[in-house]
Amino acid sequence: MHKIYILLLLCVLAFVPEASALPADYRTGRLFDDHAVVSGSYTGFCQDNDGFVWIGTNRGLLRFDGNAYDVYRHEDNGESSLSDSRVLDVFCDSKGHIWVATANGLNLYRPDTNTFTVVELPYKSFFGYIIAISEQVDGTVTFIASGVGLYVIDFDDDDNPVAVKYNDMSVGYGFNTIVCCPNGQMYLGVHDGVVYNMAPNGNLTPIRVTHGEYIVALSLESDGNVLVSTLNSLYRIEVATGNVVTIWTDEKISINKLSNSAGGIVYVGTSDKGLWQVSEGSDKAVPAVEIYSPFVDLRNSNIGAIYCAPDGNLWIGCNYKGVVLVPGTHMPFTYKKIADLFPDFSGGINAMALWHGNVIAAIDKGRVCMLAPNGRMVMSRSLPMGGPITSILVTDDDKALLGVVGGGVWQLDLVTGGLSKVLDIEGKYPLVVLAKGNGPDLFVGIHGTGLMRYNMDTRQSEWIPYKESSETGFSNPFLTCLMRTDDGKLWICTYSGLACYDLNADKMLEVDQIPFLNGTTFTVAPYKDGTVLAGTSQGLIHYDLKNGVLKKYDTSDGLTDNDVRSVEVDKHGGIWIGTVRGLSYISPDRENISAYYGGYGLVESVFNQTLYSVDADRIYLGNDLGMTSFSPDSVPSPGFGKDVMVSAFYLNGERLVPEAMTGRHHVIEGCQVRPDALYLPYKSNALTLRMSTMDFRDASNISYMWRLNSKDDWTRNPPGENLIYLPHLDPGSYDFEVCAVENNIMSNPTHIRIFISYPWYMSFWTKTAYALIFISLMVMCWIVFRKKRDEKIYDEKIKFFMDISHDLRSPITLILNPLESLLKQPFEPEIKGKLQTMHRNLYRMLSLVNQLLDIRKLEKGKMRLYCKMTDINTFVGEMVDMFRQQAEFKKQTITFRGLPQSRLVWLDRNNFDKILVNLISNAIKYTQEGGEIDVSIDLVDDARLGQCVSVVVSDNGVGLDAKMQARIFERFYRVENDHSHSPGGFGIGLDLCRRLVTLHHGFISGRNREDGVRGSVFTVTIPLDESLYGDAELKRGEDIPAEVGARSIIGMGNSPAGELPTRPAPLSAGKYILFVDDDEEMRSYVSEQLGKVYKVRTASNGAEALKMVGDRKPDIIISDVVMPEVDGLTLLKRLKSNGDTNHIPVLLLSSKSTVADRMIGWDKGADGYLGKPFSIEELEAMAGMLIENRMRMKGKYSGAQTTEGKIAAPEVKGNDEVLMDRVLKEINAHLDDPQFNVENLSECVGVSRVHLHRKLKEIIGMSPSDYIRTIRLKRACELLKRHDIEVTQVAFEIGICSQSHFSTHFKRYTGYSPSEYRARYVGGGEPEQEPD
Repeated sequence: MHKIYILLLLCVLAFVPEASALPADYRTGRLFDDHAVVSGSYTGFCQDNDGFVWIGTNRGLLRFDGNAYDVYRHEDNGESSLSDSRVLDVFCDSKGHIWVATANGLNLYRPDTNTFTVVELPYKSFFGYIIAISEQVDGTVTFIASGVGLYVIDFDDDDNPVAVKYNDMSVGYGFNTIVCCPNGQMYLGVHDGVVYNMAPNGNLTPIRVTHGEYIVALSLESDGNVLVSTLNSLYRIEVATGNVVTIWTDEKISINKLSNSAGGIVYVGTSDKGLWQVSEGSDKAVPAVEIYSPFVDLRNSNIGAIYCAPDGNLWIGCNYKGVVLVPGTHMPFTYKKIADLFPDFSGGINAMALWHGNVIAAIDKGRVCMLAPNGRMVMSRSLPMGGPITSILVTDDDKALLGVVGGGVWQLDLVTGGLSKVLDIEGKYPLVVLAKGNGPDLFVGIHGTGLMRYNMDTRQSEWIPYKESSETGFSNPFLTCLMRTDDGKLWICTYSGLACYDLNADKMLEVDQIPFLNGTTFTVAPYKDGTVLAGTSQGLIHYDLKNGVLKKYDTSDGLTDNDVRSVEVDKHGGIWIGTVRGLSYISPDRENISAYYGGYGLVESVFNQTLYSVDADRIYLGNDLGMTSFSPDSVPSPGFGKDVMVSAFYLNGERLVPEAMTGRHHVIEGCQVRPDALYLPYKSNALTLRMSTMDFRDASNISYMWRLNSKDDWTRNPPGENLIYLPHLDPGSYDFEVCAVENNIMSNPTHIRIFISYPWYMSFWTKTAYALIFISLMVMCWIVFRKKRDEKIYDEKIKFFMDISHDLRSPITLILNPLESLLKQPFEPEIKGKLQTMHRNLYRMLSLVNQLLDIRKLEKGKMRLYCKMTDINTFVGEMVDMFRQQAEFKKQTITFRGLPQSRLVWLDRNNFDKILVNLISNAIKYTQEGGEIDVSIDLVDDARLGQCVSVVVSDNGVGLDAKMQARIFERFYRVENDHSHSPGGFGIGLDLCRRLVTLHHGFISGRNREDGVRGSVFTVTIPLDESLYGDAELKRGEDIPAEVGARSIIGMGNSPAGELPTRPAPLSAGKYILFVDDDEEMRSYVSEQLGKVYKVRTASNGAEALKMVGDRKPDIIISDVVMPEVDGLTLLKRLKSNGDTNHIPVLLLSSKSTVADRMIGWDKGADGYLGKPFSIEELEAMAGMLIENRMRMKGKYSGAQTTEGKIAAPEVKGNDEVLMDRVLKEINAHLDDPQFNVENLSECVGVSRVHLHRKLKEIIGMSPSDYIRTIRLKRACELLKRHDIEVTQVAFEIGICSQSHFSTHFKRYTGYSPSEYRARYVGGGEPEQEPD
């Protein structure tokens, strides 16, 4: 019976037309039908040395890199554009030059500038209609200008192409096509059916091919023969014999182009009958049936141009449809378009099945067809009702069961083609799926209804129950697929689930639903060891009934998409996965995943159905519009034959050309498509690179990875994206790497060095200048830092010594006054000598303090010269005489030698003597007993200062250290000399000398003696030219302000303490003196000394003094300035701003006794100022004088008031008294108003604020605000004496809202807080004298 079926099938196949069949080794072409490439007339192709394909059309020239097109056309204003957009041919010679033949001249492409140079015809005023171009065996490019003749190309010295007439006779022959042979001969066709053989020497031999027909094209066969085509005929010239053989003549077919291939085949392009071919040695032309394009019928297309490229690719220009690329290499995937079989096919293959190697496919309109492996249709049937067929199940009896939407189940006899209905299912349902059960059982899955088991023999059916929300079983009636496996399991695919029915045990098995809940399960394929592969909308799931999910694959693992619609396992265990975005492959070891988005013959990317023919080892894929098939073993591993290249560079959107310059460099250096380097400007360097593999494979499967430096991570473009954007690069160099990636296979990286130029301010030389400037600045900063540090150290030293000097003045006072008192007593000479030594060294200490102050003045710029004409001999001589006694004490000899004649010199006497004192005292100090000191004056000439006077102090002492000689005038430098038994100084004396000499516009030097005697020589040089001094420095006939003790020479044997005259008892005796000082011994000493005459009370600081003043007002206050808590100046301010205490005289004592310091005290209202150390006699005298002056003033005013009281006179008040009455009245009236201020007071009394301020200052010595506050605080004192008023109420009664504010001001006024004041009053400790 089986043999009968096969015979019947063969009979059926015999009646199927051959036109639908394809040869087993057919080649699938890829169509490029982009808008830019489609043309009504293709005229030529060529491929250059870089791999670009050039396409000539009647609308311009295109350059194609496999991804993008560059279009070149004629531009009216572009001298370097094509001479004409009507391209007649395009040709690449052996040197790589691209020649473009146009309707208006021959053009040479200039890749360095991306422009064209038109070739001028000699002695012609036009460029010519270029109808043919070829290259001779010696590399000479030859072309034909229609109606003009044959030309060859030469190049001049500037590398410009020049046309040279090849044969003067050629113009008369009317050549219109040419082909060059390897033997140096050329064949040229003309319009009257003759082909001329031109020998290398130019001799022409005519060959009559036909009569009166236009020679359209010539092509050289691989055996050396020449094919000749006219408009409707094809001939062969046998070169060896010269015979002409007719191959083909058909008036219905028009020939457009001939092109020979490397395989010996010459392709013939026709205008209406598509592509034909002539094999080597064949005497007939046949359709090129092995060339197939799914989207262009190459058998009936208008072929305008054909080109067999050097890489084996065949390019076919189909006029009005696009360009077809037929790869030279074998494509593993073959594609059959269903529309070739069914012209009315609307799309969609709904189900597929295999029968005896043939593919049964369910397509639209209820049709089912059977296709042979070569794509030929074996059988086609249509259902009566036309419903979609969604499932096909082939049975063992050569029948096919069809699941029909809305139509139940039908049966197709695969042998006879008969159709019959097997099962009628009521209702409306979008999907029916079928699976074979045990025996006669058929399982029918109805989407939305459930699963039915149908017995084919008894025609009985039952529904398999499902449980909603079941986590382990059949829980969803929305079935998508049924799959029976060889182990007797029925797998049920549903929306959001997967179930398994054991056919042998007749029960549902537990399946974990959690992995499938979030998606749809579309298909199941059996795998190893009873496991299955489930294709879901969330990826591919490898599932085992015992162990659950073994592995899940998705796009992160390399799948083309997560939406898996079909799965098939080949005989090697490789897994082929069809998704909605391509095909994926998992190797048998499941280690590698390959992705095929396109290319290799893949036309479509959606794979809804798969079949695997084990016998043929071929997989069939059902697409939307056709069917793809392949042998798994024929699919090559992805790889790249060559490195990627850059087909174009764009800078800021403009195309870059190699000839462009950036500074001294070309923008592109090296090969244009694989440059060695790019040089770009630092401004506007947005770079775009257009990448290409130049193998013209489907780019949708290729992505590009790139990075700017080898240490960077790779950046990967999406598949199919060939543009790399580098929006802005910072100045510097980059090692740009780029490679193509397909299925995780990388090409060799292409390296391009990118140099971004630096702006001028970041160039190498500028950076060098920056570095030098930076280093200089660092050095300067270091110098400044060291200077600042030294200055800071110096300032700290000065501050330290100044602090010490201020602190020493009080002890010096306590020592000096008792010592001078002792010196007045009649002691024994020995005791008196010791006291004088103590007195002398005490003044040395004081001198050191004064020197520090002088240096401070010089640094602050506060010391000024007061120069007066001075007899230099007399002045210096007096200074020397003053030191004689000190020298004699050390048994030293001191000599003086002045000028022969007296000479007047401009000197500041108060400061110049300090210079001499330091120099002479140092000489005495560092000279041993019995030594000699010499002081001399000379006149010298200086190149800078002119005539000068020099004072030289020399000695035979220890001398100077030669190594440190240059540092002797530095601040705080001390001479360390073991030979000197004198104590070292503080290193400020010579620094002060240097500064004072410089202030005199002179200079000072120090050196060792050079006359063979040990010792030192110091020279002071002062200019005589008075023009060097400023007018303010010269005091002509004026008195020069003297400083106290300016001429006091320390170290003298005599005592500066003189006998003071005996003072009578002062009028102020018995008066109350308040002495304020933080030094307890100073308070004790002054209290003891002044207590002999006055009543003295003491306070340790200003705060304590204020309290005591509140208790009882003294007749005079003597206060130190520097004290803790409240200093003397603050105490002075508070006393003078208080109306009750501003009449008390205040005498300030301070270690700070400069004019500036004294002026601060005077400004604050001090009545006297004494610097420490002070004389106790002077202090007593000044205090008595201030008290007596106050007493006289008080007596005068008291007497005047007494006299006036005895004289009868009309009571008339003065203006000031009237003003004060009004002021006091208004203050009392608004005493409890916290808003009452000076502005309100001035308005109430009717005077301006400024005038009121001035008048109150004149009358009472207080400002209006101070006066208001004083009145309020006086009122507070009165209120605090009352027991019935709380302290907190007092503040509000006097118009002060803040208690803290009230307490602060009250304490300043009385010296006590409000609580303390009340406690003293209530507790019987009322102040001795209340403020009045």
